[in-house]
Amino acid sequence: MREADANARRASTLEQAGDAWEIVLLLFYSSLHCVQAYLYTKAVRFHAEDHVAIAKAIGASPELRNIAPAYKRLRELSQSVRYDPGFVVTDVHRQDARKDAWNVDNLVRPKVLTWLAAQSSL
Repeated sequence: MREADANARRASTLEQAGDAWEIVLLLFYSSLHCVQAYLYTKAVRFHAEDHVAIAKAIGASPELRNIAPAYKRLRELSQSVRYDPGFVVTDVHRQDARKDAWNVDNLVRPKVLTWLAAQSSL
């Protein structure tokens, strides 16, 4: 969760500078790390090393299926930002990325925090 939080903070800081492409990347990686933290709390069958495996793990986890569309949009947008030299990030892209990252975080973070709290009480 520390990585997810750090990326979210960096994205907020960059919001002031207007680096839209970097904001999109950080929002995606914040969501990625949040999902990875959650998957870590699950059985080995949810262990995911790469983007394809994470997408499959999200689809295989009933409690995460609701975030699948938002996560996919974030991943695809971040790939466009990184790999398409002609891609221009607009304010709409940035707003959509923020909304999707919020949706992922809003569903996943409470689950991770609940698991962490239970672990600390053992």
